[in-house]
Amino acid sequence: MRVLHICESVTGGIATYLNELIPHQISIYGIENVKLIVASEQLEELTVPLSIIDTFEQLNRRSVPAQWKMARTYLKGVNEFQPSVVHLHSTFAGFWFRLPLLFTQKKPYKIVYCSHGWAFDMQKPIWVKRLFAFIEKSLLGCTDNVVCISEHDKRSAVSFGIAKEKLKVVRNTVELAEDEILPISLDNDFINYLYVGRFDKQKGFDVLAEAVRLSNNSKFRVYCIGGAVVSNTDTAECFKDPRLIALGWKQKKEVLQYMKGCDGLIVPSRWEGFGLVALEALVCGCPVFHSGAGGLPEILPNSEFSTQLSAPLMSSLLELFEHTTKSSLVSLKQRLNQEFNLTYTMRDLTMLLDGIYKGLN
Repeated sequence: MRVLHICESVTGGIATYLNELIPHQISIYGIENVKLIVASEQLEELTVPLSIIDTFEQLNRRSVPAQWKMARTYLKGVNEFQPSVVHLHSTFAGFWFRLPLLFTQKKPYKIVYCSHGWAFDMQKPIWVKRLFAFIEKSLLGCTDNVVCISEHDKRSAVSFGIAKEKLKVVRNTVELAEDEILPISLDNDFINYLYVGRFDKQKGFDVLAEAVRLSNNSKFRVYCIGGAVVSNTDTAECFKDPRLIALGWKQKKEVLQYMKGCDGLIVPSRWEGFGLVALEALVCGCPVFHSGAGGLPEILPNSEFSTQLSAPLMSSLLELFEHTTKSSLVSLKQRLNQEFNLTYTMRDLTMLLDGIYKGLN
């Protein structure tokens, strides 16, 4: 088995996914039989061996020439590596790799595609959603299997007419956090919340920032790991509030340290195919407060450790900031550390994908 992973942007959850999946695949197939193509400026987000990575120079969704050049790198990688399976990650990689295949003869390799959250699942006008769905359906003819990252992801695909027989659910998961990763030291005079992800509308960052601004409580902080990727929104103004602290993107170990050190993770997403960061937080003993968008309720059943905030989200966040006590969260973290058990691991995910790959041959 020779597996070629093709990506456009890996920032955020996809980088986590690949960093944990690929070592398992290397152990099964051998390092010479696994390859990854990513943008050169995102290399630092990956912890897999550099010897298995090829890059394209420019990540630019607004430039068709840049995207076409990216697609040419994909095809060059296929010709050189000669994979038995090409595994496509995310909408743009899926589109630009498969589009030329609509006009070519039968390919000598199989294609597995994972959108990591459907574009038509976003909060967009219905005509935009239908356009995205039309494009996805048009590309199904040169796709052997479509991996859905949650049951929600599959239901959404079926509702927009994606052929059910091509859909395979392989839920995301994470590795267990290593015991030697120690919590970051923070000021215990404050309730320390954490946000991890893009500072974009999809992730609900604007709602979080506005809730912080409107709160009358000065005894909490929200540490924000990430940055703007999709939107052009200037977030500098909201970080003038001392309660909202920008940390930029962090390496995986530092993210886990913050998860272990903070009192709760806030996930205010408007759209979320799975919500890998929430599962990472629970593994680190960090309670989660989330919007309930997309696949979040599926992986985070409402409990004392993962609370689905009621609508409207702004009011619920204000309630959280105004009335939650430090002592209640400390007690919650202690119980979470003692009781949480991850039963579905990255090795399970790897074997499910291996079954899909082998089933295509």
